[in-house]
Amino acid sequence: ESNPLPPKTYLVNRWTTHIYTYSVGGQVFTMNDQEGTAVEAGRRFDSLVVNSADNQKVTYTLTFTWHRDPAHIIAQHIHYRDNIEERLIRPAIIKAMQTHATLLNAIDQYSGVALNNLRAQVYTELTDPQGALAKDGVVGDNFVLDRPQLTAEYEAQIDARQLAIITQSRAHEQELANEQLALAAKSAAQAQANEQIVAAEAAKSVAVLQAEATAQQSIVQTNADA
Repeated sequence: ESNPLPPKTYLVNRWTTHIYTYSVGGQVFTMNDQEGTAVEAGRRFDSLVVNSADNQKVTYTLTFTWHRDPAHIIAQHIHYRDNIEERLIRPAIIKAMQTHATLLNAIDQYSGVALNNLRAQVYTELTDPQGALAKDGVVGDNFVLDRPQLTAEYEAQIDARQLAIITQSRAHEQELANEQLALAAKSAAQAQANEQIVAAEAAKSVAVLQAEATAQQSIVQTNADA
């Protein structure tokens, strides 16, 4: 038969005819080191490890959901049978991840922006209607990439670097706070000095006025005595 048979009941000669069934519903392919479930396909322990641009080992856990294109069922049966995951999907994911992830430094992949860009790039490649998977009848529905895991030594370096940045930032904030306190104290001292100057000038003016008043009274008294 050169065309796939639609789902229904068939009467066949079991001695001369064999019908192969393939699901065109959604399927799940995973690459991780966790126990899978009945709805997932993939190796039991198969996290993807890629070397980053700065030569650090980065381990990824990922999930790819897909379904068969009914128009390619015959070709898939001839070339791949039930081995779609190992012969098509797994190599395509590894190729896409190695193409894009190796361009990033390990620490950059910890950031939300870089990781989201990586997810988007791989998703676009795997679900491209004109891509390699689609040409073989594998229709990509979704691609999920969890936060990557780095080696313990490199994660310790990142933690130490982040701690140093936090410590430096706090020290800078404290320095600014101390400068603000010093400026406030200087302003207060200057204000107090200004007040003292004003008070001294006022007292001086009062003394001058009192002296002038006393002298004027003496003149008046002298004139009166004369």
